[in-house]
Amino acid sequence: MNCDPVNDKKILIFTTGFGDGHNSAARNLQDAFEHMPGFDAEVHDTYVEVNPGASKFLQVAYNLSIQRVPVTWKAFFHVFDKTPVFEATLPTLGKLKAALKALLNEKKPSAVVTTYPVYSYLLRALMESGKLAVLPRDRWPAACEPRVKRDIQSVRRLMGGGRE
Repeated sequence: MNCDPVNDKKILIFTTGFGDGHNSAARNLQDAFEHMPGFDAEVHDTYVEVNPGASKFLQVAYNLSIQRVPVTWKAFFHVFDKTPVFEATLPTLGKLKAALKALLNEKKPSAVVTTYPVYSYLLRALMESGKLAVLPRDRWPAACEPRVKRDIQSVRRLMGGGRE
């Protein structure tokens, strides 16, 4: 595995428009990667790409709950964060998971970054099912480790953070 060719630096960043925090993080990450030689970062809101109508409805509902009835969002977040309810909803996200798989197979990125936790669950499900070929970090060739650490440190410096 060659760790340094330009075409090995495609980064996909998955976000969603529920509030603007996820999108701001994604845009800032993209900007940081674009300032690094040889990196090509793309941002995708796969929710919008798969089902724009439902995505718009959820965005409006989220904004209303945050602005008008914040206790609603707090309760919703608690249920999804502290109980197995969230995991139980994953089978309903088949179209979203298929879209992620198709995009990953098409783009063949070197790395994937998510700013919205749902994508992490779906990516894990794809990896565990064997439907997504990945090379976990603990199996990277030893020769790649120094290069990857340098790249991570460069992104952190550009984002205003420190060293690893």
